[in-house]
Amino acid sequence: MTELEQVVATVLELPRAAVDEQCGVANTAVWTSLRHVQLIVQLNRVYGVDISAREARRLRSVGQIRTFLRAAGIKS
Repeated sequence: MTELEQVVATVLELPRAAVDEQCGVANTAVWTSLRHVQLIVQLNRVYGVDISAREARRLRSVGQIRTFLRAAGIKS
């Protein structure tokens, strides 16, 4: 499991095995709007990256978050 998947699992209170690239808003019931905000805050803390509100709205899955982090030069 990668660090990103661990962060997502912790914030969403999911088993580690339940988190993969496709895990996201559309298919994960516990990924609510409140949990999404909590996840964005935690990503800011862990990776030291500033995620704007506009960007946060587009980050709707682990795969999308990983792509965003890589574009910012961060290995996840």
